[in-house]
Amino acid sequence: MGGITAIISVVALLVGLASLWMATEAIKKVEGRTQRLIDVHIKGIKQTIAEQNIAIKKMGEKFEKMEGKVKAATMNREGGSAEVGALAKDLENLKKQLRAGGAQAKTG
Repeated sequence: MGGITAIISVVALLVGLASLWMATEAIKKVEGRTQRLIDVHIKGIKQTIAEQNIAIKKMGEKFEKMEGKVKAATMNREGGSAEVGALAKDLENLKKQLRAGGAQAKTG
């Protein structure tokens, strides 16, 4: 009886090991398929992120150009305001000279 029990236990052990081996192989197949699926999706996401980074970089460059233009326009406006002020002073001086010249002509 002891011999039969030993044989049955060895057969049970072999069946258990075979089932572990089969389960391991099945898991490897599933993991392989899952990894390929994940890689495909990640590749698409990486490509989208790269495209977005390029677009953001271009927008940043455009923003910097626009910022420079705004600064230049502001400086021109400020410079223009100073020029207009100087021209206004010159105009007032000319008006005074014309008035003074007209007054002299009337008295002269």
